[in-house]
Amino acid sequence: MKKNIKNIVAIAALGLFTVACSNDDSLNEKSVLPTEDDRLLNEVDTYLFETFTKPYNIDVHYRWDRNIYGDSRDNSRNLYPPKLENVIPAFEMVDHVWIKSYTEVAGEAFVKELRPVQLLAAGGYAYNDDGTRTLGLASGGVQVTLYEVDLLQDQIESAKQFIHTIQHEYIHIINQKQEFNQPEFSARNRGDYTTQWMELPSNLMGDQFRQENGERWNIDAYGNILGFVTGYSRSNTIEDFAEVASYLLSTTPEDFQAMLDQIQRYDNMTQAQRNSYGLNEDIYKPGGVAKIKYKVGLVKEYFAREFDIDFDELCRVAVRNAEDSPMLNGSLSGNSLSTFGKKVHSSIGQKDKDVVRYCQHYADDAKKVKSL
Repeated sequence: MKKNIKNIVAIAALGLFTVACSNDDSLNEKSVLPTEDDRLLNEVDTYLFETFTKPYNIDVHYRWDRNIYGDSRDNSRNLYPPKLENVIPAFEMVDHVWIKSYTEVAGEAFVKELRPVQLLAAGGYAYNDDGTRTLGLASGGVQVTLYEVDLLQDQIESAKQFIHTIQHEYIHIINQKQEFNQPEFSARNRGDYTTQWMELPSNLMGDQFRQENGERWNIDAYGNILGFVTGYSRSNTIEDFAEVASYLLSTTPEDFQAMLDQIQRYDNMTQAQRNSYGLNEDIYKPGGVAKIKYKVGLVKEYFAREFDIDFDELCRVAVRNAEDSPMLNGSLSGNSLSTFGKKVHSSIGQKDKDVVRYCQHYADDAKKVKSL
C-alpha cells in the first residue's frame, strides 16, 4: 500500500504551494523542472508548465496533498483543492498582475531571480480561530499559498482581494531578498501596531456612531485614521510595508486619493465634531494622511534604491494589467472594470469572513518582527 501511494504522488508532479511569512530564510535555488518521469496530465498542467515552470522554474500545485501543509493549523482548516476549471483563470490573474507587470517594468531577469519555487492553491476559505480568514501565505522566499480560488470567477470582491493578495505575497518575496528598514518605516506609528488589529474600539461598534459617509465603522476606516492603508496593516511593521505596497499596486490613484481625502476631513474637524462620529480623544490620532504618505515615500525609495525600479510606473502597469486581465474582462458578471480598485472594507459586526489578513505569521516567525 505504501508503495502504491508513493507512485500516485510521483505522478502528480505539478501543483500548488504553501508557507508562512518569514524574513530570515534564504532564497531557494533548487530546480523544480520536471524530470523525464513526470507527466503533463491535462491542459491545466500544460498551461502551468508553459507559463510558470518552463520560463521561471516555478512549480505550481493544485492537486491535493496534505503533506504539503507543514503546519497543524492548515490541517485543521478543512481546506480543499480548487475545481479544475478554476485553476487556469486564477493563474492567468497571477500571470497578468505579477509576472507581466514586473517583467515589463523590472525585466524578466528580476522575476527569474526573485520568484517563489512553489505556488500552491486552495479552493475555499482558510479560517482562523480569531474570526479572521487568511488570503495568502509566503514562506522564506520559497513558497506562496493562494486561497479562495473557487470564488474568483463569481465574486468580483474575491477577485479584487485575490489581486491584492498576489501583490502582497510577492512583496514578502522581494523583502526576503533585501530587507527594508523596519524601525524607520514604523517610526510614525509606534504604539499603533497591535495583535488585536481586527478589533474596533468599543464605542465605534454598533450603530451609535457612524462614519461621515454614513457607513458603519470598520477596521479599515479606523486604521486609515491612524495612518494605515488597511486594518491589517496594524498587525506589524512587516505586514504594514507589504500592505502599503500591495494596496498601491492594486488600487487606482483616484481611489487612493479618495481615501486620503476622507482621512483629512476628520483632521480638519474640531474635536467636538469628531466626537459626533465616535472619534473621542482617547482613540483619535491626527495626522493620518502624513503618516501614510511618509510610508509610501519609503516604499518608493526602497524600490528605487535596492532594485532601480520606478514604483509609480510599476503601480500604473499593475493596475492596467489587472483591468485587462481575462477574469475581469469576461468571467465576472457586472461592470467589473468600473469598480476595480474600490475596496470593500473589513468590518467587525458583519460576517467573520469579512475580516481578512493578507498574510499570516507562524508563531516562531512572529517573534522576529521588529519595532511593534
